[in-house]
Amino acid sequence: KWSLVVPLVPSLLFLFAATVLPKSPRWSILKGSGPGVPIGVLQALRTVEDDVTAEVSAIVEDIRNAPKGEGGSVLSKKYRAAVVVSIAVMMLQVLTGIDIILVYAPQNFSRIISTHTSTLFWTIFIGGILVLSNLLACFIVDSVGRRPLLLVGSFGMAVSLFLCSLSYRLHFSEKNGGVASGVGFPGMACIVASMSYVMFFSISWGPVAFCIPSELVPSHLRAKVVALAAVANWVADYGVVATYLSLIENLGESGAFFIYGLLNVLAFVFVFVAVPETKDLSLEDASKSLLSDRNPKSDDLTSAQYLQSGPKGGRYKPPSSSDYPEEESQSLLQ
Repeated sequence: KWSLVVPLVPSLLFLFAATVLPKSPRWSILKGSGPGVPIGVLQALRTVEDDVTAEVSAIVEDIRNAPKGEGGSVLSKKYRAAVVVSIAVMMLQVLTGIDIILVYAPQNFSRIISTHTSTLFWTIFIGGILVLSNLLACFIVDSVGRRPLLLVGSFGMAVSLFLCSLSYRLHFSEKNGGVASGVGFPGMACIVASMSYVMFFSISWGPVAFCIPSELVPSHLRAKVVALAAVANWVADYGVVATYLSLIENLGESGAFFIYGLLNVLAFVFVFVAVPETKDLSLEDASKSLLSDRNPKSDDLTSAQYLQSGPKGGRYKPPSSSDYPEEESQSLLQ
């Protein structure tokens, strides 16, 4: 079946992109590379005027300050707020209702639009809105900020779902449970509100939710928390998809959309109260924003020694880790 082959194309593109990704500066340091490797990687991603040695120094200090044992666990009280916020944001990404619009779009539209052709056309059109809005998000997420986008997105998505709820109520009150002839005013209102919802989602919760766990959590916990957040995201997604049909059977489309509108109001309140802004912050600084207590700044002699243990400054091709003895680099982090 040709439709099952289509996902192969982006999968191959992803595989190719993964082969050209640079090594993480932090990973290079942990594996014993000398300063030339992380400095070279960061220089390739910055302008000539940027001083990346300060970033490398911050990474070294962050690694040195990482707690050991139970103090460095995801269950540690010190990191509890960051872990909870990260997982909650990933769950709210789908609990705000994106799949009731995308997955069930044909069924939703068929209840309010009479022709199959129109239903299919508007479903595909909404998919186009999703793609274009995500492209827009790539250009504004760093200039506007994560927190403002999540707040604006939650508000716009809530209003859009409330309008969808109202359009279904108007439609069935006019037709007494029947299907309208053509699109009609309620049908067009539902289409516009659905497009509005997808647009707000694509510039906010769609891409930004993935930024939060990777930015709020310290480096030694980042992989674990991102994995837990991804699991929570899929569990919540399953809950939405599995319960939506039962929800509309008992409450109707109007009631279902109204409930998800309320969930978006809840998401707005949660972001306003609990999610900090991480725009223009390094990963090291962003990960300190929700710590219950903070380690005092360590003497930067160790990071200075690390930076002086190999070549620095200028723009050059990063050397391999074999250019620096592993024992020497590891001793600087102890």
